[in-house]
Amino acid sequence: MIGLNGDTALGNVVRIRSEKDAKRIREMTNKEKEIRREWAEFKAKNHKQEKVFVSKEDINKIFSKIFR
Repeated sequence: MIGLNGDTALGNVVRIRSEKDAKRIREMTNKEKEIRREWAEFKAKNHKQEKVFVSKEDINKIFSKIFR
């Protein structure tokens, strides 16, 4: 990251949220783990993918328009 490191409060939060190394995650403080958990819950709640149902007829209509 350019210009955003762990020396700032924001940089530290970004580092905690984006950590992927399991060993480093296990070594985090309870507060750091809380930050990660809250971020994961926020992402899960606000970024749910909607299931989309497309029927065979819809697909046939789309392809018939493309390949006329």
